[in-house]
Amino acid sequence: MTKVDKFWEELPSSCPPAEAIDSELGPVFRLVKAAPPSNDCFASKAALGKQKPFKKSVDDCSWASCSMWNKKSAVEGVLKLGHVRRQYTHVATMHFPEGAGKHLAKGDHVDFWCYANFEIHDAINDVEAL
Repeated sequence: MTKVDKFWEELPSSCPPAEAIDSELGPVFRLVKAAPPSNDCFASKAALGKQKPFKKSVDDCSWASCSMWNKKSAVEGVLKLGHVRRQYTHVATMHFPEGAGKHLAKGDHVDFWCYANFEIHDAINDVEAL
């Protein structure tokens, strides 16, 4: 890591992955539990102490990311899962400038690792009720 690469959360080794990039990102969408959202709304499942599922598709680095989607239709698809719909009340539309963190898109899903010196609330453009 370079001196710039201090992140908001403690990350596993080799995280973010080498293919993650620091560039402008947005619009992206994040499900949140309140308006306005608290910092906890942007914490990774790892930071919140959630148990990682036993799926091979969820690696430690993704589990330690702030999950977002690059299409609103992908968020709507996730909300069809009842347990997800019961947990979240709003969706935040966000835009990150270069220098905010590193990200890696996997289809419609985006893993984002925020730099420690970036105020994540500065990236919020809108928060709307579901």
